[in-house]
Amino acid sequence: MAALGMMAEAANARLLHERVESVREQLAQLQNQVERYDAVAETLTELPRRLSHLVMVPLGKRAMAPGKIVRSNDVLAHLGDDVFSWRLAMQAVEIIARKRTHPPSVAQLRKTYEAENIREIQETEAASELGPVPRATEDDIKEYFEV
Repeated sequence: MAALGMMAEAANARLLHERVESVREQLAQLQNQVERYDAVAETLTELPRRLSHLVMVPLGKRAMAPGKIVRSNDVLAHLGDDVFSWRLAMQAVEIIARKRTHPPSVAQLRKTYEAENIREIQETEAASELGPVPRATEDDIKEYFEV
């Protein structure tokens, strides 16, 4: 019976570890998204300062050609759910600022991640204080494992 409890604790620890890893990946993705939003917002604030910009225009997956941006204040902004709209650069920066703060909050996800880590540490400490782990008996092996 003691082995069953230990196996349940091990399974619970494994699930907890998987949850922590999942939250860590989500946090990394959200931080990457915020960094991309910041880069786009910075570019959008720089664009309207000049009337035209010399750029390399993509003509497919591998071809680029020199070109010129002539209406640097107008951009096609993603509003969500495959909806786009022509907006002024400053309006697009405001949209990005809202998108940056509105999605599943990075701070909330970070708190969840930290709470899961703390819980995992506490459970590990509690399990280590139980003393030596009893070996599984022959009956436990027959009941819970396929041999």
